[in-house]
Amino acid sequence: MSFQYTVYNTKNQLHRTQRVSLVSFQRAIEGLPELNYPDIDDRGYFRPAMFAGAGEVPNLGFDRGPVVGVTEGDTVFIEMKRERIDDKASLFVLSSNDKVMNVTAEDGKHNIPNSKTVKLKITGIKGGSGVMPNRSEIEIRMRYGAYAEAIIGAMSVWVFKKLEVLLTLHIATIQDSSGNSLTANITDTNTLIRRVKAVWQPCGISFTVNVNPVNPVYTFIKAGQVILLDKVNSNKDSEVDQLFKGEHHSDKSINAYFVNKILKPIVDNDPLGFTIDSKEGKNFSINPGIVIQTDSGGILSMTLAHEIGHFLGLSHPDYKESSKGRKDIWAKRMIMAQSSVFGGSIRNIDVGYGKKVRGALITMKDLKDSKNQRNHSTDPEWIRARESANSSELYKK
Repeated sequence: MSFQYTVYNTKNQLHRTQRVSLVSFQRAIEGLPELNYPDIDDRGYFRPAMFAGAGEVPNLGFDRGPVVGVTEGDTVFIEMKRERIDDKASLFVLSSNDKVMNVTAEDGKHNIPNSKTVKLKITGIKGGSGVMPNRSEIEIRMRYGAYAEAIIGAMSVWVFKKLEVLLTLHIATIQDSSGNSLTANITDTNTLIRRVKAVWQPCGISFTVNVNPVNPVYTFIKAGQVILLDKVNSNKDSEVDQLFKGEHHSDKSINAYFVNKILKPIVDNDPLGFTIDSKEGKNFSINPGIVIQTDSGGILSMTLAHEIGHFLGLSHPDYKESSKGRKDIWAKRMIMAQSSVFGGSIRNIDVGYGKKVRGALITMKDLKDSKNQRNHSTDPEWIRARESANSSELYKK
């Protein structure tokens, strides 16, 4: 919640109008994603309620202030920061509806400790119906003084029912015709799985993960390497197609194959990962699946979470021109950002996950500008992902 004030000059003429926030809300940790520490969609402040048009989500009203997603039954932590209010000012935190969501300070009390930043503990109690969240005026309300005093800060909380998605990981060995072979190198699958779950937890998508105990072996042109052709339909009968046709491929799961290297001959930079979703698989008679290279210097958990987004129907966000750098930074905060696009100063900006690392945000808001145009054409990502995750066609070719 922010407050507007107006400054006049000595002739009582309008000088400027500005909004100030007494408190703010932010992610409670820095670095790579961790379970129960969600990112917050704090892009922009207010979007008036609008009639649903083509591609819009109906009946969501308006997005006011920051939004955080919570899965029913989970307890998560975000951070409240005193911006323009004394560290010793008496603050009190409450839920607008404790039958849907409960919030306290980290110690379980509603009184806020006297410090610059404080962790808040949020528990999702009752999710919405189907893919939709329970979100009608569900807010964290920061009050000055006690229960009935003025609200000086607010953040929307959307509570989701959990959707379970099946995920099978295959650590592939690829040999050449001479028998030389290389196996993908993954040293810590538990950490990888935990961080992937952390990315998708805020929109209520969870994963039941099976790690194939047998390393599938394939014979391709070069040991450890999969050749990826430029267009999806070109990959029928290709090495990627053979990878996804293997005997270990499950037709009741998202299949993610880890290989040493992906080679895409006609581009300068080889991709970190590649996905054929069920719709593309059906169109081109190719099994759906994900392939990720481990010999890249990339962060495997972030790459896998990104490729799962593609499998669930999400696209790369659009990027704004450099003169509108804030919107570029908004894009960089998203897990679906195409990291190779960023250049110059934007590439080096740390959005909370480390230098040169994209964020893990899955957008909640359907954010519009003053001309009723989406700031990013991919907004809102949560609804597309949940509709796919809830579809009986998710795993099918």
